Amino acid sequence: MRLAYLSLLMLLPICPPAAAQDRPKVMVWGDGVTSCGKFIQAMNENPENEVSFGQWLHGYISGRNEADRLVRDHAAGIDRESLMIWITNYCKSNPLDSFFVAASALISELKAKGRIELR
Repeated sequence: MRLAYLSLLMLLPICPPAAAQDRPKVMVWGDGVTSCGKFIQAMNENPENEVSFGQWLHGYISGRNEADRLVRDHAAGIDRESLMIWITNYCKSNPLDSFFVAASALISELKAKGRIELR
């Protein structure tokens, strides 16, 4: 019986379930599934962790550029450091959100402020 329970536990997903409102409608991989709280913790432990998260963010923005045929660049003329500062501030205020949700909020903010470059 004990062996059956151990076998069953091994079949359970390793990742904790996301909150219903935090679940994206698309499959998210990599640093995007990390909570904002874990992102802030990783940045405090080693600032070089920014490289991985920054690369994920740039890949996400590039993907959004490809997916949105009306937009040429969602972060036109905005440097990496400024994008990461915005994400960091968002994550400090919303530690339970995922890095993906933070990146999506960044895109929404840039659209609202007219900072995107249309095709």
